[in-house]
Amino acid sequence: MNNEKTSAATVLAAIEITKGFSSPDKTIPVLSQVSINIPRGDWITIIGPSGGGKTTLVKILAGILTPDSGKITIDAEGQDPCRMIAYMPQNDSLLPWRTSLGNAILASQIEGRSRKEAQSEARELFGRFGLAGFENLYPSELSGGMRQRLALIRTFLSHREVLLLDEPLGSLDPLTRTTMQEWLLLVWQQLGKSILLVTHDVDEAIFLSDLIYLFSRRPAHVRRQFNIELPRPRARAAQSLIELKAKILDLIHTETLNG
Repeated sequence: MNNEKTSAATVLAAIEITKGFSSPDKTIPVLSQVSINIPRGDWITIIGPSGGGKTTLVKILAGILTPDSGKITIDAEGQDPCRMIAYMPQNDSLLPWRTSLGNAILASQIEGRSRKEAQSEARELFGRFGLAGFENLYPSELSGGMRQRLALIRTFLSHREVLLLDEPLGSLDPLTRTTMQEWLLLVWQQLGKSILLVTHDVDEAIFLSDLIYLFSRRPAHVRRQFNIELPRPRARAAQSLIELKAKILDLIHTETLNG
């Protein structure tokens, strides 16, 4: 990553990122000159057809993959760029030998924070995320949805400025997912993080986001972007949201048919 100044408002940016993966007989193009900006304190979401390179871009932003061309820029303001970004993958990646509370405070322990302070902070989030009373259970004793919520808590407790969330609510039932969206929004507003979310749920994207990037089919490029200039909290049944959802779904459907 280049510790390069982007703009006053942008904390992380992808600039003309191209990426492909090689197989024995060919190269599969995944991303084609993708550019996105994550303004400081905003909620940005990527949606698009399945298999369209969304996760690949997030892994490049997280420093896990290297692009074939293009660059990632970050406005670190004198900080270590590597200590500004937290990445939550689709699988929860919890450590099976640590309790729920132990998993939640892992990043705090690695960075040498007070264990007592870290536990206190974690317990407060356990209450918000509906996991109060489960602090001493191990991941194997939790349901899939509870494990996902625990992984979210761990990500928020990393104290990184930018959170990259790849389908964080994908394993939750619809009712729990709706509740978690409300909680995520509240925690984000209180903590002032910059979030990049990958989701296939258009309702979720519209409800949470300041800006939505719609990816094309593979090799992905940014087909459209939608500024969601609506005050929060948002009414899910508002006509403006319903109309925007229909427009986005139509574009995704067109991309899928053309694939």
